Parts: sequence; C-alpha cells; structure tokens
Amino acid sequence: MLRLAVLLLICTAMLRADDAMLSPRDGWAFAAGAQDLIQAGAWNCVSGVNAALLPRIVISASDNYNTVTNTSGPRLKVSGDFSVLASFSTPASPGTHLTLMGALSTGQWWEGIQRLDVGIGAQITVNYWQGDSPNATNQIFPDLPGRSDPYTLEVARIGSQFVIYVNGLESARFDDPGLFKSGQVYLGFNVSPGNTLTVQGLAAAVPSDSPSNLALVSPYLRMAQRTDSALRNAADARGFLIGAAVNPALLGIDAYAETVGREFNVVVAENDM
Repeated sequence: MLRLAVLLLICTAMLRADDAMLSPRDGWAFAAGAQDLIQAGAWNCVSGVNAALLPRIVISASDNYNTVTNTSGPRLKVSGDFSVLASFSTPASPGTHLTLMGALSTGQWWEGIQRLDVGIGAQITVNYWQGDSPNATNQIFPDLPGRSDPYTLEVARIGSQFVIYVNGLESARFDDPGLFKSGQVYLGFNVSPGNTLTVQGLAAAVPSDSPSNLALVSPYLRMAQRTDSALRNAADARGFLIGAAVNPALLGIDAYAETVGREFNVVVAENDM
C-alpha cells in the first residue's frame, strides 16, 4: 500500500516556541493532539497563507476576498459538542473571519459547501452557506466593549446551537442549521479586500467528560483502499512504476487521496519545492 505520509515531507517547516497560548474554558479540555493546530497544520502548503513566521500565520487580501481552507493539514472528525479556538490580531477595520467547513465545494465555489464564517470588527458577524446558494445567511451581534488586540475567538457547537465566545465570555448564540452533519470540519480563514489577519494560535476543544467527541484526521497519513484492477497492479506485473504529480493541498479531498493511493506506486510533487 502506498503511504501518502511521504508527502508530508513537502510541507516541513521550521517551528518556533513563542506561539500564543490558548486555554479551554472551565469544563472543557483540548482534544488529543489539537492544542496547537498552527504548528501541526502544514499551513505553509496552503495557497494564500504566509507561513514565514511560523508558528504564526498571516493571511492578506488585496483586490478580492482571500478565502483559505486547509486541506493539507489535519481536519477534525467531530460528534456532539466541540469548539475551535483562535488567537487573532487584526486591523481596526472589519472583514477577517475564522472559517469552518463541513463540506467542500462540488462545483462553483458555493455549490455543496457547508461553511461557517465568524468575524469580529465593530460587530460580531456570522455568515453561513448550506450549498444551495451563493448568498450567505447573515447575522450580526454586538461586540464586547474594550476588547483587546490580540483577542481570543471561540466557536463552539453546544447541543443544537453555536455559541461564540470572545476572550472567554459568551457573546452570541444561534441555531445550528446542520453545518457539520458530515462529521468533519476543515479549518480556514476568510479576509476581505485590503485587510490582513494574523493568527497567533489555533486549537480545538471538547467537554472534559466527552474526550471522544473530536479526533484529528491527517489526510497525508491515510491508507488508500487497494483493488486488483488498479493501474499500479498492472504496472507491478510488468516490473515498472506508474506515477502522478500530486498537489498535497488536495489530499484532504477523499476521492483525490484515494485515487492517488489506489492507482499509483510513485508520486512526485506537482508545484511544490
């Protein structure tokens, strides 16, 4: 079987120890392995992200929105209550968001997606898409007065609602329309034109009494299902290799990763290194 773990070598980065510290709220704990999803996230393989200052990452937008989704690094496998925490430093203007995706696009950027954006400017802005329209459902909530910079944003699914915490204080809640019914969460960010977002910390947490609610799934460590009719089987029988140029950013897409592992017995980097 082809171990896609070799592609992790493409995404190796120098790490520093001065990352921003995040702390779960009372009654919650970091999910196993999810206390630092910046260093563990292979963000230097994500288009549109400046990872030169790891363990901080910077996302900037010029003339268009810059929406980045990390399909290279670990994604979350979730059930029940869970939360994602981030430490942000932003400009005074609005337009920077934590983006959580329950399903990726199946066509145009909005088709099939299950996506939640939560941002803080003068107000707390919530946008979500359910895959049937390019227009988001939008909700606005008042921001906390005197918020510091940097600040901590936490988006928690608790029961049938999402609850937003800013610096550990509940700031908003709204009904969950089923955005993560797939049982998975891709991590990302969305920045509006002319803005820059600095992410100093990223983590995931679960209730202390429910540690199995969340697990990390690393697409580059997966084992592909083999079939006797695969191209690599035919090549093996004739004593040669058959390969593909692989984009590690796409390994989070199940069909892509399965095809690479099932059909090919050698891989090279597509547009990396």
